Amino acid sequence: MGYDKEMIVDAVGFCGGIWLVWDSSMVTITEVDRSSQFLHDQVQSGNDIWLFTMVYANPALVQRRELWQSICVISEDMELPWLLVGDFNSILYPSRKISFDTSHARDFYECVLDAELIDLGFTGPPFTWFRIGVKERLDRGLGNLA
Repeated sequence: MGYDKEMIVDAVGFCGGIWLVWDSSMVTITEVDRSSQFLHDQVQSGNDIWLFTMVYANPALVQRRELWQSICVISEDMELPWLLVGDFNSILYPSRKISFDTSHARDFYECVLDAELIDLGFTGPPFTWFRIGVKERLDRGLGNLA
């Protein structure tokens, strides 16, 4: 595929799994932190440096709360532009789910506020996950204003 570098967070059973592949002649990527739910890297292209976090949140709420806590900790000393993308396995807004229960999204919403992140929006279908009468937007991009 033309990529000569990779970072992988292995799946645990049917949960997670993140692959980041890149062409090292285009960018330099350095791992900053990782867990079973995210891969947090510094990206440098020429003189531009920014942070990139790929997320595959655990479907279990208890583990997702650990992810939200990690995101808030990472954000505390954030001075660089920061992009977070992936499957957060949670929604932010009631309009992004049919049959919405606010208790399941509150922690994620508070994490986004505390970390001073903004939802970058989307194009395409309004929902990214479907199951028997339930539609949700679980995949998203978030960023800061640095």
